[in-house]
Amino acid sequence: MLEAGWLLLLLFLGTCSLIVVAVLWPSFHRAQQTVGGSRQTVEEAHAFTTFQTEAALPQEEAPSVSIKILPVQGWLKIVNQQPDDAPHTLIIGTSGSGKTTLAQVIISTRAGKMAILDPKWSPGKWGGLPAVPIDDDGTYTQIEQAIKALLAELASRLVLLKQGTQHFSELTIVVEELPTVIDECPSGATLFKQIGRLGRELRIRLVGLSQSERVKSLGIVGEGDAKDNYLLMRLGKTAIALEPASRT
Repeated sequence: MLEAGWLLLLLFLGTCSLIVVAVLWPSFHRAQQTVGGSRQTVEEAHAFTTFQTEAALPQEEAPSVSIKILPVQGWLKIVNQQPDDAPHTLIIGTSGSGKTTLAQVIISTRAGKMAILDPKWSPGKWGGLPAVPIDDDGTYTQIEQAIKALLAELASRLVLLKQGTQHFSELTIVVEELPTVIDECPSGATLFKQIGRLGRELRIRLVGLSQSERVKSLGIVGEGDAKDNYLLMRLGKTAIALEPASRT
């Protein structure tokens, strides 16, 4: 009887344990879900924080532009002696910025023949070199005729190139106040475009002086790529507007 009593007591306690587990299991399960959810939330929050931190980091600053200062002989060698790299030159600057002085330096050390078109010509301006000025009545007939002769020389060299000629004598065309010449001379824009596109291989080079590099001023509206054939040299305010550090 005593053993039967102990057996009944053990069965009673086991049943009670099962009842307690059955009653408490939903709460325990919810607690586990909450802990797991909290862990997932923490992991998601960490990932988000990491993303936000990376996004909030300032982007690497662009390196500042360093201006390389070349001595006169350095840039003159590029402009004058490397026709394949710098076949043509466009000097841009406001009035009084030194365009003519710079052009004088260039042609004074450049080999070959010179053809200077200058509506503002005055005796002795180009170191004694001859130039084609405006007419005595202020018109541009002489300059227009000179442009046509230069275009004829271009065409003649193209024919020689077709026939097998590979070497040509150096010819540099200098045009002072290029936009004015383009405005006043019907062939002016053609000269700028044709020499720019075809002159390098024929060793005909152009140095143009202008206060503006706008395509309208240069007579190349819709053909802005013609300017890509020119090395642009900017002076004074024009240079500072492009690169403020050049002020110093």
